[in-house]
Amino acid sequence: MPDTMSFNFLLFSDLHSHKDKNFNLTQALNRLVDYLKTNHFPCDYVLIAGDIANQCDYADTKDFIARLCTAIPLL
Repeated sequence: MPDTMSFNFLLFSDLHSHKDKNFNLTQALNRLVDYLKTNHFPCDYVLIAGDIANQCDYADTKDFIARLCTAIPLL
């Protein structure tokens, strides 16, 4: 029987970061990063697929991705 290999990944799809007075995406993503730090979510890969922004400055999304990379202990 062949050896099997397993891995954990975290997938973000179609973040569509944009400015919206009714929803604070930055605050939501910051809470997610804090949750991942607190709960020590282990993973081998972080995948970001689809559109990351929707007619806005990419700075907020770039900052989120940087914080995400430091929050998750990659195995």
